[in-house]
Amino acid sequence: MRWPTMAMVVMACGAFVAARPWSSVLRTGQARGVAFESTWDAAAGTSREAVTDAGRWPEYDEFNHGTGAQLLSVVDDGVNGHHALRVEQRGPHLAAMLQVDDVVPLSQSYYVRFYMRNDDTSSAGDHVVTVDAYQYPNLTFMRKRGGRSGWTFEASFYGCGYVYPIGHWGPDLQLANGRWYRFEYFVEYVDPTHVRVHPRVYDSRGRLMLADDDFRQSDYRSATWNGRSDWTLASYYAAGQTFCVEPEWANDFALGNNGQEGARDTGQAWYFSGVQIRTDRWPGPIDSTGVPSPDGDGALAGFYPGDAGIEHDPDVVFAESFEAPTVGAMLGRWSDAAGLKSMILARDGPPGGAGSQALLFFGGGHLFARLPAPIDDRLYVRYYVKYVGSSYRADITMGGDNPPQSTPVLSGGWPNGTDRFSAGAGAGPADRFELEDAWTDMHASDNGASSINRLQAEADVPAVPWAWTCVEQMVVLNDAGALNGEHAIWVNDAQIGHFGPGFPNGSWMGAAFRPEPAGDPFPGFRWRVDPALALTWLQLAVVSIGDPHAPSFVEFDHIVAARRRVGCLRQ
Repeated sequence: MRWPTMAMVVMACGAFVAARPWSSVLRTGQARGVAFESTWDAAAGTSREAVTDAGRWPEYDEFNHGTGAQLLSVVDDGVNGHHALRVEQRGPHLAAMLQVDDVVPLSQSYYVRFYMRNDDTSSAGDHVVTVDAYQYPNLTFMRKRGGRSGWTFEASFYGCGYVYPIGHWGPDLQLANGRWYRFEYFVEYVDPTHVRVHPRVYDSRGRLMLADDDFRQSDYRSATWNGRSDWTLASYYAAGQTFCVEPEWANDFALGNNGQEGARDTGQAWYFSGVQIRTDRWPGPIDSTGVPSPDGDGALAGFYPGDAGIEHDPDVVFAESFEAPTVGAMLGRWSDAAGLKSMILARDGPPGGAGSQALLFFGGGHLFARLPAPIDDRLYVRYYVKYVGSSYRADITMGGDNPPQSTPVLSGGWPNGTDRFSAGAGAGPADRFELEDAWTDMHASDNGASSINRLQAEADVPAVPWAWTCVEQMVVLNDAGALNGEHAIWVNDAQIGHFGPGFPNGSWMGAAFRPEPAGDPFPGFRWRVDPALALTWLQLAVVSIGDPHAPSFVEFDHIVAARRRVGCLRQ
């Protein structure tokens, strides 16, 4: 890697050591948990104001050797209405960089998100996203290699000396030229000088493509280290291994074009958009409206601390926080109820919520609501649930019916694509969260009958007793008759499962689908064959799964159904 500047001292291994010629920036006014973010929305063009995003990047250098060439500029075709930084490839003799120092305190764990699109076909291996640009061996997030048919990349970790073959890690996958991808990394400090870096890569539809299991050692299956030649980041960490860093450099962040030796002067470019660094959670996608939410992830909850006033947002179609004076008064929002004698309004609620009550079930029952108008594209439903004891399973389901019914129809006969479908998300106490769906192409159980199919999440996340858990699901309706419907689930703002046309791979066992990398692709959902069938209702339900006389109950709170991501409560 080369960031050519007169302040550098070139070392034999190809790395550079330099005194920092700039001071760190004091960033104020950031949203909770956000340490740094840049969308380049300040201006487009080649001005310093545009490239530094109105000064958000304190260090901006063009190493052009007096030629006047400028590699960095800002264009208006970034991600979800935002601008993008354009980085031009001009071979090994020109470079340019942006950097921000001391983004988080020393040895503080943090999360990184950036979007990247590559159109450059040079194959030299440009180090384009790193921690401190001059101390990049500590952590290189993105080293890309271009090609005519696509591009590949790897991450690198050798801040305390390179060790083959575990210095570079990358997936066995070629990404497409000209497409945006979302890259996220969790830099997890296990002690002051050692980290585990967990990458996640998403496609342009927000589908998780790559994670720890997919990042392989160099020369996979042909170079041995510590008795194995098939290390992945997942197995490396499971074996108790970490990566050594110098923390004074590993809390900086830089991106651009390092003028890689051997790079071709293609005149082509790659692009960055939506950078965010935060300390509290995975960043997630950027808002699609062109204006980021206060937390930078586009979720509605970021605009309404504690959910106060969220019911008035134009994207919200239903909201219930159980703040009515009595159960009877609460029923005004619901068109059908069962098990009323098992419901009480309890003085409780998840941390950070604006209310003071929750709905408690100490027996089975349900609440059913019709949506104000049919939803014909996609719907998100977020809720909080708490399990005490082991007698009841709880979930929230959305679905469609034609003609409309006043009570839920979740069983009895097979959906035919014109009459009904349902899509739920839930769990039993200490069981893993999963999806529960009924649609025209669902599989039969071993005895030939089935009322729902259970789709296991890709991540095994159990319901923790006595703890409030934030659960969100999304349904994307298919084009009538097509297999392009989707269903996704998040738990505590982390997406743990996403099922759609061609993803994930897995296998069926009766009426249950289990994700498995070696399995067959999930075909997608044909929720409907008649375009008149849309999302029309919502139901929360509690079902007995154990001794109903044992001390046990389930609570619900902060239910929000909306046309966009809701996200967990913000304060």
